[in-house]
Amino acid sequence: MAEAKPEKKNDRVTIREVAEDAGVSVAAVSKVLREAYGVSESLRNRVRASMNKLNYRPPASARGMRGQTYTLGPVLPDIRNPFFADILAGVNSALERTQYQLMMGTSHSQGPAEEALVEAMIDRQMDGIIMIGTTEYMDRLGNIAKQKPLVTIGHHAETSQLFDTVNNDDQLGARLVVKHLLANGFRNIAMLSSASTTSTILAERELGYRREMIENGVGENINIIRAPQTLR
Repeated sequence: MAEAKPEKKNDRVTIREVAEDAGVSVAAVSKVLREAYGVSESLRNRVRASMNKLNYRPPASARGMRGQTYTLGPVLPDIRNPFFADILAGVNSALERTQYQLMMGTSHSQGPAEEALVEAMIDRQMDGIIMIGTTEYMDRLGNIAKQKPLVTIGHHAETSQLFDTVNNDDQLGARLVVKHLLANGFRNIAMLSSASTTSTILAERELGYRREMIENGVGENINIIRAPQTLR
């Protein structure tokens, strides 16, 4: 009586099976997965056709060991803010034609909570981090950028070669608001701001407000009211 073959522990397709189906070596499949230089278009198409046919999904841990996981980590302070939703929609749109996927993290408080979230993304070998509306200090951002490619959105940083920033001209925005109010006859103009001491966006807006008030001869009316920000 023939012995029964042991059942496979799982039905996950292996890279060797993809190579056999495509009629190429395991090394060739690995090169396609890594987007290695020198891979012909015909080989790439053949391997990808086999991957789709067999429903092959390379393990994330294996991709990480090869140095690339094709994941990006956006960090948001609040998912309920429609401004942040628009940013995520834009990032998703840009990634549609790539192999990259977003693994989002939300930190409702700055400081230790955000730091722990970023460290977790680094530990999981994400290929890059996008910090939206962060209030981290420059030295901390520089330390993150030394470990992973970093982009900050909505954060005015000093000139740095370590990471990129994407911002509005917040100082100009505040000046335009003051200019508009002055043109409509208002002179006693106050600014409602946040109590945050680390937000570079608020610092730029307050600077624009002050400069426009002073340049229009109503500097004596400068009044910045700071209040804590809470999630409701």
